[in-house]
Amino acid sequence: MLVHLLEPKLFQDERDMVENRHRLNAVVIRRTKPDACAADGSPLFARRVVHSEAFDLTRAEKRFYEALTAYPNDGYDLARARSNEGRSLGFVMTIFQEIAASSFAAVRRTLAKRQLMLTIQETIQCDETLDVDGRNTMLNEARQLIHHMHGLATDTLGRAQAEQILAEAKLNLLRKRAEALEYVQRAESYGGQTRNIA
Repeated sequence: MLVHLLEPKLFQDERDMVENRHRLNAVVIRRTKPDACAADGSPLFARRVVHSEAFDLTRAEKRFYEALTAYPNDGYDLARARSNEGRSLGFVMTIFQEIAASSFAAVRRTLAKRQLMLTIQETIQCDETLDVDGRNTMLNEARQLIHHMHGLATDTLGRAQAEQILAEAKLNLLRKRAEALEYVQRAESYGGQTRNIA
């Protein structure tokens, strides 16, 4: 859609864009950081200076690091077992590895957010199978996670804030599921058209 805004007549449709990617050169220019410079020729970005730093992990940090390393490995194994369905899971595991290189705090926040999303996902699945008890259990777990993550009080206001966060997160998940389903259906119909042409 961005390319269509830049040059509406460059491609007829998505298929034309895939088959004639070379036409993108007419509207897109790739520049690396070293190539980017100001009008006077001076560099826009400071040169990156890298140096290695050695340190020893504490026993608790080492346990955390080992568990964090095992988590993506388990995810990759599951992704491989699911073949095409596992691609998105493999992508998530890659993101976890990148975050792991950042900081323990960043990893902790990300894992907490993922745990919340998986818990809400389970509530949606319980709704679909009419498992009311399972749904209520998962909703309570999600509320506890939200209270902990956001440091919310257990009073009326805190509970209302938790419910709002929970509702928004569930709505976002449902939207993403709908978008993913629509994307898969479009891809399947596109694949069917390609097979009919051949």
